[in-house]
Amino acid sequence: MERNGELLMTFPIVAGKLLIAGGLVSCQCCTPAAADPPDPMLDVLLATATSAGGGLGCLMGPVVKTFEETPPYELAPGTYQLRVDFTTGDNLYHVGSYYEVQLGFTPATASIAWATSSLGTVADPWVETNGGRSLRFNVEDSDGACGGSNANVQSGTAIATITVTATTQMSFDFDGIAELEDTGYENISFYLRTL
Repeated sequence: MERNGELLMTFPIVAGKLLIAGGLVSCQCCTPAAADPPDPMLDVLLATATSAGGGLGCLMGPVVKTFEETPPYELAPGTYQLRVDFTTGDNLYHVGSYYEVQLGFTPATASIAWATSSLGTVADPWVETNGGRSLRFNVEDSDGACGGSNANVQSGTAIATITVTATTQMSFDFDGIAELEDTGYENISFYLRTL
């Protein structure tokens, strides 16, 4: 779909189920628990990011972002689930690392509620601001060479339930700081599904 010269990704609902590629309707209708992995029949991968690498040890820098579906996304009236999966991948080279997602809605009447979980952290790494329109995962500094105290692989899942009562355009962007030692670490993925 196109609006004002921009291509929009749409998520139509057919009998409460997600319309997937080729006009097929998924045969599943139930929402998995937060610990379940993404379902390729229901969850549309929006974007991913990872560390840039460079062999620079504990130095940090901007993450490498890839959009699988270019925002903004047009949401028909209904309920959606935005899923964020994060992992450090290992227990090394984390100093002041984070990822943060920013959402916007036009019209601005969408409601959003987050449910979060995490593993391998001392404190809750998730920080919600702006009425749920921003969510951040703060990585605890790794021990050893980087001077921190966390010797664990750190991971988390956040699931937002988004409800819109009218056709709504959802903007979506994110940023982050990750290690500049190796690529393929401090990974994040974003998925959207129709409930």
